[in-house]
Amino acid sequence: MLDTAFATPAVPKPSRMVRARTRERSIELYLVHAVTARQGLAIKLDPVNKRGAPDRLVLLPGGRVVFIEVKRPHGGRVSKHQRAWQRKLERLGFETAIVRNKDEIDDLLARNTSE
Repeated sequence: MLDTAFATPAVPKPSRMVRARTRERSIELYLVHAVTARQGLAIKLDPVNKRGAPDRLVLLPGGRVVFIEVKRPHGGRVSKHQRAWQRKLERLGFETAIVRNKDEIDDLLARNTSE
């Protein structure tokens, strides 16, 4: 007889959306750690009623400011609202970036900091 008190319950496979968010989240965490390692700040933006606003405001030594949208490595699409925000911020003179992997983050930070 099987003792059900010690049986391992079946764990459902995470949905495709959950897996996508997890991959995007790991890229975002890498960004935060890489910026912090360079003595900068990576502020999470969560504006109310501002659809498409960038994910992070990155402040780097020397007064460098970059608005960053983080996307999952494969299949992450940039919405029309996100493109509109990107254009609006660039017209105001701010740098914007869309990053999909660690190499793109490293390249972006190398261009904007002197290590």
